[in-house]
Parts: sequence; C-alpha cells; structure tokens
Amino acid sequence: DDRSAFDAKSRELAAQLVTSLTNESGIWAGFMPIGFEPDISSIFSSLQYLTWAFPRVEGETLAFYVPMGALVLNHWDIPEPDPSASRKIPLGDLRGILVPGLAFDLQCNRLGRGRGFYDRVLGRPEIHTNTNLVKVGIGFERQIASSPLPTDPHDQAMDRIITESREIKRTESK
Repeated sequence: DDRSAFDAKSRELAAQLVTSLTNESGIWAGFMPIGFEPDISSIFSSLQYLTWAFPRVEGETLAFYVPMGALVLNHWDIPEPDPSASRKIPLGDLRGILVPGLAFDLQCNRLGRGRGFYDRVLGRPEIHTNTNLVKVGIGFERQIASSPLPTDPHDQAMDRIITESREIKRTESK
C-alpha cells in the first residue's frame, strides 16, 4: 500500500531529523506538509526544547509565527498560523529553517514549487547576515537528483538536506 510506505518513510525521515537536530537550540521554522511532502509533524512534539515557528504567506513572501493556537487553512488549503493568535518572529531571530522541495541535488540545491516563496524569504538580508542560520532541505531519498539541478541566481541552496536514509551537507562555504 502506497500510503503505508509513504507514512513509514515519513517516520524514518522524522527520526533522522530528530537525530540531526538533537544538539540544536533556539527558534526553528518548520512546515506542515501538503501533498507529497514528508510528514515531519511528529518532530514538533519530539523536539519541544526548540521553539517552532511556521510560515504564513504574506503578499509575495513568507513570515514566520510561533502559533499560540491551532493552525488555520489559507486559500491554498495550507495550514498556517493565525496572526491574531501567534507571535511573529523576526527573520534574524531564526536559528534554522526546514524547507520542503520538489527535488534536491547532492550540491544541496533545491527545486521548489515554482512560486518562489522560500527563495524570496531565504534571499532576504536578515537571513543572509544571520551566519548562525541553518537551512535544511527536507525530502525523500527519491527526490534527490543524481545530476545537478538547474539553478537561477535567485535560487537559494540549502546547508544540508535530510532524507529518510541520510544527511547531505553542502561542502562549499556559504
């Protein structure tokens, strides 16, 4: 059954992620999965020593909020924080950000859904000057391309990628 295989791989990926983030601290941006994206939602309760913020589409970019209540569905049916019941986090305060993608390569490049929300927010000066920020691509092993993905100047590479079976680290400096 495809769903049980998907769920099993999501659990394996979440376990890899918990191991990878064990020594981390601070405010991390997560995401609630949509469609084919790995369901990593279990890590938010497993890693309660981290403060979890979630993205909210605001205009053409993403803002991150620590929700004080349940997430609400936006017009794309993506769960996001209700700004009236959440605390907005300045981008410079993020310690890490988990980023979904359609595909990744071994150089830690990411192919998104095409709207550019993550590339735009990751390209902001507050992110670039935050040398402590860790950008972590989240995807299944089958989403790792064997050859380099095409990239545009605005595309933002990840510092590492976590799949259900490994962690890939970017080798060149930021």
